[in-house]
Amino acid sequence: MQRTWNLPKIPKDEEGFVRSFAVDDEENYLAFFEEFGFVVIKDAVPENDVQESIREIWEKLENKQPEGTVLTMAETLYCKGAQLEKEGDPFEAVKFYMAATKLMPELDDEEVAQATLAKLESKVDRNDPRTWTTWNWPESASHGFMGGNIAEGPASFKNRENQNLYRVFSKLIGKENLWVSLDRYGLMRPTRRVPNFKLDDQELRTDVEASESEGEFSDQPEWKTRSTWTHWDLNPWKWTFHKEEGFPYYFSDFISEYNGTRNDGIVKLQGLVTFVDSREEDGGFCTVPGCHKILEEWASLTRSEIEHLYERHDSLVKVPESDSLHNYLEKITARKGSLIIWRGEMAHCNYPNDSNRFRLNQYIKMFPAREGERGTEERASLVKNYLEK
Repeated sequence: MQRTWNLPKIPKDEEGFVRSFAVDDEENYLAFFEEFGFVVIKDAVPENDVQESIREIWEKLENKQPEGTVLTMAETLYCKGAQLEKEGDPFEAVKFYMAATKLMPELDDEEVAQATLAKLESKVDRNDPRTWTTWNWPESASHGFMGGNIAEGPASFKNRENQNLYRVFSKLIGKENLWVSLDRYGLMRPTRRVPNFKLDDQELRTDVEASESEGEFSDQPEWKTRSTWTHWDLNPWKWTFHKEEGFPYYFSDFISEYNGTRNDGIVKLQGLVTFVDSREEDGGFCTVPGCHKILEEWASLTRSEIEHLYERHDSLVKVPESDSLHNYLEKITARKGSLIIWRGEMAHCNYPNDSNRFRLNQYIKMFPAREGERGTEERASLVKNYLEK
C-alpha cells in the first residue's frame, strides 16, 4: 500500500546520535516518548556493567560449540579415524577411514577431508576475524541476535536488575510491580575492512581497527543481517479492532514473552541497552517515528486486504514489502550505556551493519507482574533454575 504519512522527524545531535535524556529528566523524556513512540535514555548502564557485558558476550562466543555442528555418518567415522591416528593407533584409524570413504568417496579429496575436520575443531577467537564465519557464529545471526537462547550470565542478570531501567519502565507504564524479561543478547559482526589475519589481543573487542601494514583486508557482505523485516510483535488488527480477543498474559517462552497479549489499555513496551556506540553505519534498531499514532488508520486501510492472513497470529506481523511505511523507517543511533524503549505499536526491525565495528546490546523489557496467570508457575520455576546456575 502506497500512502503518504505525516510523521515527525527525529532530532539528532551534532554527532548524529538521537536526542537522549537523563534518567531523572522525566518531564522531557515523557513528552518525547508521547510524540515519537520511543525514547533514548543516556547513561542508563554504568561503564563497569557495560564492560562486564561485553566480556560475557565474548566468553559465551568462544566457549560455544558452533550451532548446527551436525556431521553425517561418514564424517563422524572420518573424525573418529583422525582422533585414533592422533592418539597413536593408525591401524585402527584406517578401519574408520575406509568405512567413511566407502560411504562418502569425496573424503579421499584432501580439501574435503580437512573441511570435515574443521567442522569439529572450529571455534570463535575474538582476536581472529578468520574464525567469525557463519559456521561458527550463533544462530539468528541473520537477524542480529546472539543465538536462540536467553542471555544467562551474571552480567546479563545484573542488567535486568538495573534500577535506572526499572525507574524508566515503571514511569512509562505507570505501575511499580513489574516483571523483567529474560531475553537475548544482540550481536552484529563488522562487515567493512575486516582483517584477513589475527589481530593483537584485546579482551573487550568492539572493532577490527588495524594498520594497512599488518596484512590484507576484505569486506564481508555475507555477514550482513537481513535488511527488510519490518514488523510488529503484536497483531495490529486485534490490537485495534478486537481488543477482547486473546489473553492478558500467557507464558510460552522467554524470547516472545508478553508479545501478542491482549490490548488491556496498559502501554506495551520493548527495549534494549547498548554496550557500544551505535552509529548509523554500525547496524542496529530502526523504527517508524510516530507509528503509534497512525496504527489504527493503517490497520483500517489494510484490513480487507491483509487481516485475514494473520487471523491466527497474535504476534510477529510483518509490514508488506510494497507498503510505503518502510519509507519512514529511521535508524535509532545511541551512545553506549543507553536504554532504548519503544511502544509495541511501533513498526520496527534491525538494520544491517556497514562498518568495521561490532554492534553489541541486550534486549530487556519490563511489564506488569502477572502472578496467577497462565504459565506463570512454569515461568517461576525456569527463572529459579537460571538464577541457581
